[in-house]
Amino acid sequence: MRINELVGVKHLGKASVTDILDQLSNSNWKHLGSGGRAFVVSRSTDKVVKFWIQDEAYERFLNYIAAHPSEHFPRILSTPRTIKNFSNSGHQYPMLKYVVIERLQPLEGRQAYDVESLGNLLREVFNIRLSLTDTDFEAKLFQAMQRHGEWWEENGQEVIARCLGMLRVLVELKRNLPNNTQLDLYRDNFMMRGSTMVLTDPFIDTNGPNNDLEQEIKNNLDF
Repeated sequence: MRINELVGVKHLGKASVTDILDQLSNSNWKHLGSGGRAFVVSRSTDKVVKFWIQDEAYERFLNYIAAHPSEHFPRILSTPRTIKNFSNSGHQYPMLKYVVIERLQPLEGRQAYDVESLGNLLREVFNIRLSLTDTDFEAKLFQAMQRHGEWWEENGQEVIARCLGMLRVLVELKRNLPNNTQLDLYRDNFMMRGSTMVLTDPFIDTNGPNNDLEQEIKNNLDF
């Protein structure tokens, strides 16, 4: 899928982000949200288009998904595409990229709390050096988490059972992180596909964000 197929307008290589969003809006696309270097649009109930500028960590995640498929990763519905010589309000960037992804739903209620618990669970897995191949993985983890207080004693088994699939994915991610990458388990990086928790954008560069670039983009995206 090419950008002119999305918006019905050719020659957007020299367009700004605002120009592209305007064209998308005129073609009945809805702007769903944006981050430091990305924005997401959709005009259907089952898929979205994510655009990003200079986000190598996200591209590493796309490569990881391709090599390690899981129900806990988003379904990628196209190959990534590039708009070269992309300009934004007079600011020149090497390229704007985009990919089509399944449309997911935001966390609600208990799901949001489960995400907060995942970080604690993951740390404990590595603290006690649990192996995913342990036949009593869940029991050992629950026993370890009981040290964290009365709430975990009363609710820990249920939380671990709900989060177990995602937790296994996170353990594998942490053990197989690409070079120059670390995990970012921020709540907004999790969404839902029905009752399945999905990890949408968990990689960040070990050098940290390029705050100057992200502020410049933010100042000019006009969201």
